[in-house]
Amino acid sequence: RRVLFRSPLSKKERTFNERFMELKEEAGSHSPSIHKLLEEFPQVRIEVDACFLCNPYAFDLFYGKLKDTNLEKYIKFYPPQNEEVAENISEFIKVPSDHILVGNGAIEIIEQLIGNYCKHAKVGIILPTFSTYYESATFQPVYYELNAKNNFELDVDDYIKWLKKNKPEIVLLVNPNNPTGTLIPKEDVMKIYDSLSPNQTLIVDESFIHFTTRDESIEQEAIGRDNIVIIKSLSKDFGVAGIRLGYAINKKFKEWALSNAFLWNSNGIAYYFTTLLSDKRFRTAYTKCKNKYNKDRDSLYKELQKLPDIKVYPSEANFFVIETPGEDISILFTKLFYTYGIYTRILNDKKGMGKNYLRLASKDRRENLKIINALKQILNYGN
Repeated sequence: RRVLFRSPLSKKERTFNERFMELKEEAGSHSPSIHKLLEEFPQVRIEVDACFLCNPYAFDLFYGKLKDTNLEKYIKFYPPQNEEVAENISEFIKVPSDHILVGNGAIEIIEQLIGNYCKHAKVGIILPTFSTYYESATFQPVYYELNAKNNFELDVDDYIKWLKKNKPEIVLLVNPNNPTGTLIPKEDVMKIYDSLSPNQTLIVDESFIHFTTRDESIEQEAIGRDNIVIIKSLSKDFGVAGIRLGYAINKKFKEWALSNAFLWNSNGIAYYFTTLLSDKRFRTAYTKCKNKYNKDRDSLYKELQKLPDIKVYPSEANFFVIETPGEDISILFTKLFYTYGIYTRILNDKKGMGKNYLRLASKDRRENLKIINALKQILNYGN
C-alpha cells in the first residue's frame, strides 16, 4: 500500500496538532472558535473557515443591507418581545405565529426542549448526530446507529421496527443530519410519524433543510399537531450565526416556553433581520444566493470525488464527510490548517463515528478551489 500523504507531520505541525487537540478537549464536543485559534496560533493565517457551516453569499446580502441601515433604533432601545419577532418569521414561512417560538439561536431551543421540556423522557437518537442532543442528559437516551457502509443513510423500515421495539417517548430526527449530511425524504419522515402512537412526539431538526434540492421540510405538517416539533436555525442558510436566531414550531411547546423564559431573548439586530424576511426583493435576492451557493457545493462534491485516495460521502446539506481509509485523519486536518490555513472539523469526538472522518463545509467558488488545490498538494499524487 502506497503512502497517502506526501510527507509526515513536521515538528512544527506536530506541536500545533498537540496544542489544537488540547483546545479541542477544552471546547468539549464543539470546535474551538476562530477567535481562540487566532489568539493561540498567530503564525497561522486562516484562509478558509470550512468548519463554519454557512452560505457566504447570503451573508454578503444581509451585511450589505445592514451597512445601509440606521442601526441606532435597533441597538439603543429594547428589541420587541418574542411574539413580535415570531410574527415576522410567520410571514416568511407561512406558519401561524402562535406556533412559532423564537430562540437565541437554535441551540437555546434545543437545550430547553431536550433538557427541560422533555425532561426524564426516553429519547430515541440516531447516531452520529449533533452532539448537543445527547449531551443534554436529563433524559434516557436509546441509540440507533447508522452504518458507514451504507453511506450513513437511514433504513426507514428497519428504523420503524426499532422504534416499535424500544418505544421511545421522543423520536428525534436531524434532517439533513449533522455531521453526515444525509437526508430523510419528506414522505419517509411522515411514514415514521404515522408509525408512532399518539403519546409519542416527533422532533425534527431542519437546520440544514434549506440546502436540499427539493422542498423536504415538514413545517406545514406541524401546524395543529402537538406531537410534532420542528427546530430551525437561520444562521446556516443566511450566514448570520453572530446574531443568534432560530425558531421552533409547536404551539404547546411555545406556550410552555413563554411561561418559563424566552420573553426577551432576541437582540435588536436579530429583529432587524426578521423584518427583511417580509421584503419580497430581499427574498428574491436570497433565493438567487441560495441557488448560486448550491451550484458551488455540487461542484465541490464533484471535485472531491475525483480525488482517488479520499472517500467523500454524499450529502444534501452544505458540507461533506470525507475519509482517508487506512490513514490518520489528523494528519490531513493538521496540514490543511497549519500549512494552508483551511479550518475543517475533525470528527473523532462524535458518537457513532470512527476516528478517521473529517467534515468539510462548502464555501464560495474561490474558497472551494483553495480547498481542492490544498488537498491535491497534500496527497501524494506524484505530480
